[in-house]
Amino acid sequence: MKDKLTRLERQLENIVEDSLTRLLGADISAAAVAADLARAMEEHLQTDASGNTFAPDCFAITLESGRAARLLQQAPRIQQDLADGILRAARESGFFLEEEPTITLAGDPGLRFQELRILAWHSGKPLDSTQAMAAGVPEVEAVIPQGAFLIVDGRKHFALERAVINVGRRDDNHLVIEDARASRLHAQIRVRDRRFVIFDLASTSGTKVNGRPISQHLLQAGDVVTIGAMRMVYGEDSGTASDSTSTFISPPRTSESQAREIGSGDEPDEALE
Repeated sequence: MKDKLTRLERQLENIVEDSLTRLLGADISAAAVAADLARAMEEHLQTDASGNTFAPDCFAITLESGRAARLLQQAPRIQQDLADGILRAARESGFFLEEEPTITLAGDPGLRFQELRILAWHSGKPLDSTQAMAAGVPEVEAVIPQGAFLIVDGRKHFALERAVINVGRRDDNHLVIEDARASRLHAQIRVRDRRFVIFDLASTSGTKVNGRPISQHLLQAGDVVTIGAMRMVYGEDSGTASDSTSTFISPPRTSESQAREIGSGDEPDEALE
């Protein structure tokens, strides 16, 4: 495993050098960014019953707000280029991914000009399907993003003020969806790393964000969540959240929501769901 991680970090350094540091300048070290990226991937490795090791396939790279905006303006394909590079590095290092990776560049006004932060997570669960947090279990202490809300069906303002919010047709959900196509417990919105993430809970009709089916999705201002015929727009009150909430600009996914394996070397016997 150590050799695979060393090879991964070497590959990542080349990718960062080619696609990121040449645009950001000498104050961002390709070696340091590659080490942080490799560490984020290592911390979230998961191994299935067949011994296949899965690396995370979703990444958020956060820069100082002005720098992030300029980078996206100068290199509109930078997120896709980084995603392609991570896919190539993972395959050549012997790791599997559930889906083709997604890179999100974020602007954070709280970061200094030369700072960079990396988060990594799985778009789905290779070891177990996404499950709702059990009812009655105390919510994990989390920093709840201030000023986040949903506009439900174009008229109802629903403030997101809890770490875990259940969504569905059942009356005991925090947000009740009055639509026969909604499952009784359809989705769940949870705080993760000071951001809200929506999870589909193996619902019958599925959950869409911006028209695309999702298993989980890191919410950003302007996202349109669809459950049945109900449309909900996620928003953040900049007057209360600007000091703590980054503005995320998400690239389009290049794969469908159904997970598939992308690997190198020995392919597993069966595709994981």
